[in-house]
Amino acid sequence: MTDFQKNLVIKVFGCIPEVPEIYQEAKQFYNPLTTHHDMIVYVWMALYTEDEVRMLLTLPANSKEVAEKTGFDEAYVCERLNGLAKDGKLMYTPTGFARLAPNMTLTLDFLYFAYEGKKIPYTQEELNILQMVQNSQRSRVGMAPENKIKLPMRIIPKHGSIKNVPGVMPCEDVMQILTDSAKLGILAYERCVCKVMSSYWSKGSYPAEGDDNPNYLHEGCCNEGGHCFQVGTSGKYFNRFLASYSGNEEDAIKKVEEIEETTTICIANNSRLTTNICCCHFDYCNPYYMEAWEYIPSRFRPVKRERKCLYCGKCAEVCQFHAIDKNGFINLPDKCMGCGNCVTKCSGKALKMEIVHTSDWIPEA
Repeated sequence: MTDFQKNLVIKVFGCIPEVPEIYQEAKQFYNPLTTHHDMIVYVWMALYTEDEVRMLLTLPANSKEVAEKTGFDEAYVCERLNGLAKDGKLMYTPTGFARLAPNMTLTLDFLYFAYEGKKIPYTQEELNILQMVQNSQRSRVGMAPENKIKLPMRIIPKHGSIKNVPGVMPCEDVMQILTDSAKLGILAYERCVCKVMSSYWSKGSYPAEGDDNPNYLHEGCCNEGGHCFQVGTSGKYFNRFLASYSGNEEDAIKKVEEIEETTTICIANNSRLTTNICCCHFDYCNPYYMEAWEYIPSRFRPVKRERKCLYCGKCAEVCQFHAIDKNGFINLPDKCMGCGNCVTKCSGKALKMEIVHTSDWIPEA
């Protein structure tokens, strides 16, 4: 472990504790290329009792199977597994099987969302544990390309940039995704883990109000103010187990309007069946997440209408991918992700979106 990691362990336990043998078993669940195995054992010691570890070692399984494999009473197993799920320490599949999150990135997400659902101030111990979980993940910076395991995430264009473009698919319009999910009761709001946790770790708190930067999307004081969305089966799960905020259609429209006012970039899982949408800004979000994703461009690209261009440089100013020069020419097309910021912020309405990929660009699932 690094000195910083050792200090995190000491903050949580008061010392570098002896590790019972059973906690060494935690290593089998995580890829050594993406996880610091020597940190994982301390993470598990902070999160789980030895009885709970014995249950985890049988997963994936339902409560009856866990009881049979461990010898514990089934009612006790069911109580503990449900408690762990509500604390974000394990997950349930749609078929009722308990399982661990497949990596520490998702483990941090679920722990954080569970803490947020409690709507009580973070204790220093909780912040230390969350930071220890984060630091159990290996940095991808400098890692050999063949060893980098990244999650494909697709850019979703700003609603205002594509609302009049023919051929837009439902999974490409954030307004349709959120409002349809709200109507069905399968939309969950959370505050952005990147911005909120980064602020807590560096400043000890998250500001009650946003700053004067128009690019900054403030996350409020609780889930209702958040701009991280779980939809579909994921939204249903978050509302059931993690006490997320489930908004109505009017709330969803307001959220999209707030997103449109900033240069925030909408990013979703790369599938036509959308399960989550993050609203990110590279100046504010934690690089821990930014480097964990493989960015898939949207199907759209901006096209310039020369006669309307004011040559003000606004498009270049708002482009987070540095794909536009000050004269509005997209001089690095391989960097353009089709996010639509340049289109919605263009002072002269000189830019419009066009579809450059067929529908096959987005996988079915």
